Amino acid sequence: MKKTLIVLALFAVMVACNNRNNSSSDSTAAQQNLEAAHNISKAFQSGDTSLISKSAAINFIDHKDYGDVKGIDSLKAFVLASHEHIKNLKMEIVKELADDEYVMSWIQFSGTGDGQGGTMQGDFNVRGVEITKFKNGKATEHWEAMDMRDVSKMIDKLTPDTTLPDSTNTQ
Repeated sequence: MKKTLIVLALFAVMVACNNRNNSSSDSTAAQQNLEAAHNISKAFQSGDTSLISKSAAINFIDHKDYGDVKGIDSLKAFVLASHEHIKNLKMEIVKELADDEYVMSWIQFSGTGDGQGGTMQGDFNVRGVEITKFKNGKATEHWEAMDMRDVSKMIDKLTPDTTLPDSTNTQ
């Protein structure tokens, strides 16, 4: 009997610990975070930086591979540059998950870069995962990882053909 009570007590503690409110995508905060994440995506596609003002914190940090880019003004500048140099940008959400603190999105990016402002020239299609941290319904931090197979295809388009002529043919 004692063993049964101990097992039931441990089970109750485990259930209580796993039912914390931080994993619910149905919560009001999670829904606000999803709406803010969608606004940021719309800003990149439309160039409308007022959506950034509405959805990102003043001290927003974008964790890039070359270092942290800080501040909402930097994010707005990136939105404008992306919109200027990438035509027909589409960001299709494949899957997303949200809780009271984070939104994680698997996104299919496509468009046509003009080769300026750090963009590639020509059509691209790349998958990526974005993780955005939120506080009070505003994005505070962002991380992104692109599918390296897709990135390699983009790099191959940029790399000139360096194949040497066949030196065995001595006509």
